[in-house]
Amino acid sequence: VGALAGLIIAKTQASAMARSDEVLEVNRSELRESLQNIVRDLGEIVGDGSAKGAVLRDRIDLKLRDDLRRFADARSSMVHLFGLQAYADIMSSFAAGERYINRVWSASADGYDEEAETYLGKAVQQFVDAQQQLQQATQGTR
Repeated sequence: VGALAGLIIAKTQASAMARSDEVLEVNRSELRESLQNIVRDLGEIVGDGSAKGAVLRDRIDLKLRDDLRRFADARSSMVHLFGLQAYADIMSSFAAGERYINRVWSASADGYDEEAETYLGKAVQQFVDAQQQLQQATQGTR
């Protein structure tokens, strides 16, 4: 009984902390900045057009992985900031973009540069869409 009570108290405190104004504002910035960086860096990778094979994989790992992780770490605040529907819409596009990036990486590793290029373009579209939805949600809450 004591362990169960401790677990409930810990969960309640963690939930309250996740909804604190300070955490929400930090995460709002993390969401915006990380998505902005992803869109910018993907644009550079696509615009260059010369990245293939190991070079493309290295650029994905170097330029995108940290911001993908930052966004994912802050995503739980979206429900509190913008509501469940905005969260679902943004995360749907973000998750699709992330899957495409993983597909680009795998296709590149297997030597399918044309497929990697195709899915790189699709990833850009998904992340731009997620960014636009995040901007709309942010404007709707101010």
